[in-house]
Amino acid sequence: MAAAWSPMMSGAAVPSSPPPVPLHEPRGEALPWAPRRRPRTGPAVVYGRRRDRAGGFTHVDETVTAVLGWKPRDFTDNPAFWESLLHPHDAPRVRAVLAALPERRRDVQEYRLRHADGTYRWVRDELLLTADSEAARSEIVGAWLDITEIKRAEQTARVLASTARSLLGTLDLERVARRIAQAVQLLLGAEAAAVYRLGPSGELVSLAVWGAAQRVLGGRVVVPAGAGVVGLAVREARVVTTPNLLADPRVTLPPELRERLERAPYRAALALPLTVGGRVIGALAVADRAGRQFDADEIYLARVFAAQAALALDRARIHEESEQRRREAELHAELVGSIVASLDLDTVLARVAAAARELTRSDMAAIVVREPGAGRFTLRHGQGLRGDYVGAARVPGWGLLARVLATGRPARTVDYGRDAELERPDLDLARAEGMVAGLAVPIRRTASVDGAVLVANRSARAFSERDESVLLRLAGHAAVALGNAELFAQERAARAAAEEVASRLEALSRRLVAIQELERRALARELHDEIGQALTALKINLQTLERRPLQRAVPPTARLADSIAIVGRLLQQVRDMSLSLRPAILDDLGLVAAVRWYVDTQARRAGFAARVVADAPDERYPPEVAITCFRVVQEAVTNAIRHARARELTVELARRGDELEVVVRDDGVGFDVGQALARAARGESLGLLGIEERVRLLRGRLEIVSAPGRGTEVRARVPLTPAPGARGERA
Repeated sequence: MAAAWSPMMSGAAVPSSPPPVPLHEPRGEALPWAPRRRPRTGPAVVYGRRRDRAGGFTHVDETVTAVLGWKPRDFTDNPAFWESLLHPHDAPRVRAVLAALPERRRDVQEYRLRHADGTYRWVRDELLLTADSEAARSEIVGAWLDITEIKRAEQTARVLASTARSLLGTLDLERVARRIAQAVQLLLGAEAAAVYRLGPSGELVSLAVWGAAQRVLGGRVVVPAGAGVVGLAVREARVVTTPNLLADPRVTLPPELRERLERAPYRAALALPLTVGGRVIGALAVADRAGRQFDADEIYLARVFAAQAALALDRARIHEESEQRRREAELHAELVGSIVASLDLDTVLARVAAAARELTRSDMAAIVVREPGAGRFTLRHGQGLRGDYVGAARVPGWGLLARVLATGRPARTVDYGRDAELERPDLDLARAEGMVAGLAVPIRRTASVDGAVLVANRSARAFSERDESVLLRLAGHAAVALGNAELFAQERAARAAAEEVASRLEALSRRLVAIQELERRALARELHDEIGQALTALKINLQTLERRPLQRAVPPTARLADSIAIVGRLLQQVRDMSLSLRPAILDDLGLVAAVRWYVDTQARRAGFAARVVADAPDERYPPEVAITCFRVVQEAVTNAIRHARARELTVELARRGDELEVVVRDDGVGFDVGQALARAARGESLGLLGIEERVRLLRGRLEIVSAPGRGTEVRARVPLTPAPGARGERA
């Protein structure tokens, strides 16, 4: 056997472990392991020693050199030498046996003695106390029998049985892997051990690292396909050993992994593929000090152990996948419930991102969506990100997301920082996040892409086809949530618009009633005060002429002249009243003539300069268009007279394609448009609201531009083709 021996042989206890996964269906049979050959004992070393206080050795056979590497005189020349070789754990027990020997005369014990190479050998010590007639001259005669191989076989069987029992009690994949790594390190007395799982792209992902490897490699390790001793073992489907993995030309190591291994206290390595039914599912690796050569028995033991470990890992994997499918079903049900119960998009997307990270076991997840009414995409929710990118258009992984958004198809990468096929304007952010492997899928409701879901790892652990399938299903939930949110936003906007229209119509109705009453009152006052009095005067004149004697020949010139004047004033007043209600000139001569007449009349009365500019003065427009545009001019001019204190006013009428544009511009004091519209909405001032409703009814647009001290411009555009159902003004 090789000189190296395991910590178990030096008295170390087998580490405790959680209850483990079955290696095979329990049928009560013995552990399927046996040594490649029957363990043998070494040669016996016969010795003699005095039974006195000094207890020195009187003689030791030459065979001691073959068994322990020491020379006979090392024992005979130094009385304390033998005790210095005792294993510290065994020394108290051995001394106790020697102390009791005078009573028992004979004994057999097993303990460890340190070999000259620094390792320990198990010996079976058979002692016999001999004495002559003088007890003081008694002597111990004994023989050391090398039983190291037997002990190794016993300990190996115990460790394997203990490991098998522990693996039978758990279905947790990582706990199974950890127990395997502990046991194989213990069995082979190595510095480190690791268990790897085969990834979707041929990479090996560590499930457990143990011993010195924990300090060197840290937590999760990803070995690229074919790299390292484990990659070589998987690629060639055989056991691989090397006395120095850093110097072995067969072993390729990525720079980062080589740098970490150069700091390790081990160089020799043994690697085996883990196979089930001819299918490679992972690898097992053991590492030790440089120069160690793993012998045939150790390799055989490792292969037997690897076979059992592979079965345990595969069963744990099956259980893990079953649990993952169960958890996936639970999360999908929860998401459906969230979508049904909540219309809050952020709540649903947060759960989608959390589910994506959990089900793909990724280090981070993010969701980007298209902003409503805009073409750009921004991050809406993130999980596991170190930075805060919510609302940002530049996010880690944008190169992968951009490909998905452009093509509408899933995209993957195993090394984001080195993927030359991706445009990576976010490379600094990706490096800050430690992003390596990534997967993104589109969120789409129709032909267009509405967003994307991204997951990424901070190691080279690649994503599988199953991960992509899981992510696509989650993206479907996100698409439903986006659709619901859009419908809800549309419904809410429509309801708000309807409420606004109802409010405006209510205010307008109140204003119309008020205006109607004001017009009736003004008309009644005009009829009573002006026309009524004029008619009364005319009646008096006529009655006077009627009572004058016919025989008198004096003509009633003064009365007739006064009556004619009264009739003239009456005609003018009736004409003015008619024009204020609806100018007949609008129907007779058209919009431009009516606007010129009205603006000139108001300018003369108010005393400001005014001009009307029209590109087609003779064109006739549809009646409903003409009256609407006239009322816009009327309201704007009236407001300029009442509030603007304007010195100049300009009215422009021009045809713009299929629309008629009316612009009224003054150089007055101006006003706050927002406040004015708010007052109009409250029913306090409905002049602007009235003309806005008129324009809206014809599917037109009204724009008012003003500010205190900067004048006012009222601009209306009305389609020349009237809206269905639009009618002229009732008057």
